[in-house]
Amino acid sequence: MPRTRSLAIRLALASLALVSAPAVAQQQLGAIQGTITDQTRSVLPGVTVTVTNLDTGITRTAVSNESGVYRVPSLDPSSTLQVVNQFIKHNKDFDLLVVPGMGHGSGGAYGDHKRFDFFTRHLLGVEPPEWKRVEDALKKRQPVTTTASGG
Repeated sequence: MPRTRSLAIRLALASLALVSAPAVAQQQLGAIQGTITDQTRSVLPGVTVTVTNLDTGITRTAVSNESGVYRVPSLDPSSTLQVVNQFIKHNKDFDLLVVPGMGHGSGGAYGDHKRFDFFTRHLLGVEPPEWKRVEDALKKRQPVTTTASGG
């Protein structure tokens, strides 16, 4: 009997360890995404972007696509702040959107709107629609118009 009880206790502890391991290993990860441009604000495809975590020395790379856009996913949030610090140190323009509680996602509908707005403004030179007006128009099935920016 003692041997059976010992085996049962070991199995119970092993199954508890298996169940709790994923919870311990989970962490919130972020991503860095941007558009590579030159001094004339023309997009630059094929540029390699390297992100290095200064605390761990781990590097991640991405290559900008035909629109100059790059994305480096699955980063420790401290890496994002290190990149921001370097942008500030080198007097570079950047936009940073933090959406708390969204985990590894893209920020849900809010993040989608912000990303769409950014590319609409900076690549098309058009002011994006007011999202509340879009939602109302979709409910009523009316067209939504935008105007070109003056810059």
